Amino acid sequence: MMIIWRFIVKVYYMKCFVILMLVSQVALGNEWSYHKSKDQFTDVSESYAFGYRRDYKYNNDYQITFVCKNGFVRFDIDVDTLINTKSKPFKFTYRVDDKETKTITMITFSNSNTGGYTSDSKKIALDILGGANIRVRTVTYNNDYLEAEISLSGSDRAIKKVFSDCGIDLVSDGGNDDHGLTFIEFKKRFDKLNSAQKKELLKKIEQLLENFK
Repeated sequence: MMIIWRFIVKVYYMKCFVILMLVSQVALGNEWSYHKSKDQFTDVSESYAFGYRRDYKYNNDYQITFVCKNGFVRFDIDVDTLINTKSKPFKFTYRVDDKETKTITMITFSNSNTGGYTSDSKKIALDILGGANIRVRTVTYNNDYLEAEISLSGSDRAIKKVFSDCGIDLVSDGGNDDHGLTFIEFKKRFDKLNSAQKKELLKKIEQLLENFK
């Protein structure tokens, strides 16, 4: 009888452990995902990697995303609730594991006030690589703090793939990298300029090169 009782107790605690593990996984969100699509009208390709936290506050989800489009990678967030009016700045703070806490300024989308973006995506990506979890905070127009902790499981592969789609190599020399443009990045941006802008830029580059003689 005692053996049966011990077996029942053991099974009960095992079930509790499994439930706790599942609840923890659901709370932090699933593994990061990578997707790629093409606009059916313009044939412009877009790829993105994202992670999220379910039901972080007000029954809303908190999603962070890296998007490659037209040779550029931007970093987006969506908090599922009002941040500010459209096309307005707001503060975004993040911390990966026990690394340094960083705060940047982002801009709400022109077509949505529940999310925003920044072009400073490479620095954020380099901070994330190798991490386990990221703590994020968005400060709204009325100083409300929208905070969540998001799992970074599978993020390295997904994020690197997005940057690779835009011809950008995510390389860090251990903190000394100034995250400057690669030649591929420069060429893609240069090709998007009009003739007058190209001439002006080339003239400035020529002047800079003169200083290195």
